[in-house]
Amino acid sequence: MYFYLKGTISSIYNERIILEVNNIGYSMLVARSQKYKVGENKQMYIYEHIHDDEHYLVGFDNLEEKRTFLYLISVSGLGPKTAIGMLKVASGEEIFNAIASSNVSFLRKLPGVGSKGAEQIILDLRSRLVGRKSKPTCYNDAVLALKEMGYKKKQIDEVLSNINDPTLGVDELVKLALARLVN
Repeated sequence: MYFYLKGTISSIYNERIILEVNNIGYSMLVARSQKYKVGENKQMYIYEHIHDDEHYLVGFDNLEEKRTFLYLISVSGLGPKTAIGMLKVASGEEIFNAIASSNVSFLRKLPGVGSKGAEQIILDLRSRLVGRKSKPTCYNDAVLALKEMGYKKKQIDEVLSNINDPTLGVDELVKLALARLVN
């Protein structure tokens, strides 16, 4: 099993980079290929995926990103390509905040994640994220309060998907959501 590789980025295409190490080019799937530059010397943390007829490397710029990825692929039904897709649009901290606060709306807007997937991610990971400040029912309570005020589920999800702060209480969350719904 590889842990990291040090080398020079020799090419970038689609969502892959080629890292040349001792005259061997390692192709690896990455979350944001646009942040790398050809000719750049890099240390990439590696995850090697081997399953049935698939065998590929996934590369990470830092250990935090790899840690987030490993948490995500531990979720029932969530594979490496979906996890990388999630990391393309959200940082590990944003994803962990959404999990800690049960923000289904935020997780649903990530590529490859539907309602059931978002709920499964929260179910599988929230208890493992010990030590994070969380108010797990705040987002659910805010959704209920906003529904009672006459707002549609779609409107509520749209607004709450952009508010991802696990330190907010229900009142603060509802006030912030209302301010955005009114404008």
